[in-house]
Amino acid sequence: MAEASVAAAADVKATDNVNLRMLITNGKNPRGIPSTIFLEKVEDFLTENISVESALGAFNELYSKYKYMETQFEKSKSVYKSKVPEIEQTLELIKAMIKTEDDGEELLTNYNLCDTIYAKAKVDLSAGVVYLWIGASTMVEYTYAEALDLLEKQLEQTHLKINELQEDLYYIRGNAITVEVNMARLFNHSVKQRKIREAAAAAAGEATATAAAVAK
Repeated sequence: MAEASVAAAADVKATDNVNLRMLITNGKNPRGIPSTIFLEKVEDFLTENISVESALGAFNELYSKYKYMETQFEKSKSVYKSKVPEIEQTLELIKAMIKTEDDGEELLTNYNLCDTIYAKAKVDLSAGVVYLWIGASTMVEYTYAEALDLLEKQLEQTHLKINELQEDLYYIRGNAITVEVNMARLFNHSVKQRKIREAAAAAAGEATATAAAVAK
């Protein structure tokens, strides 16, 4: 029976935690990141089932999640931003190859033999194809038109992803600030209530002492 009671109490506590996490969030952005609420009146939010300590714990957990997401999204944004120059350079190179071929000129370049050694090389443009790395140590042959189309789409998608990540970062930071404000308001409310209780206890003590003195 004792084990069953403990298990039941644990289930109730877990349910309360889930309900509290639902209470402190309101909606999501298009990528599913939850939005936190703003506590306009702390006393209206707190009930007999929601203490200051449990509310602070829930908000602190949400804050930790926001900070973790912020770190991960910053890393992802850096990765995508690092891809932009490489894609742009490859696009410019292919456009230069097309122009050189159309002009009937030769394309000479410095070919990287190893880390510090280069050799002059003449690029054969007559084939009309280029080879692009697509990841996983895989290189694929494309015509000039196919390569341009692929790279332009990649560049567009990369910029869209960077903008999306930046939008999410603004969203996350705004919500994290709101959580910080909520936690500060909860803490201040707790301090205020403690001072009220202490003042009431002191007043009650003085009243008791006065009554005892009068009785004597």
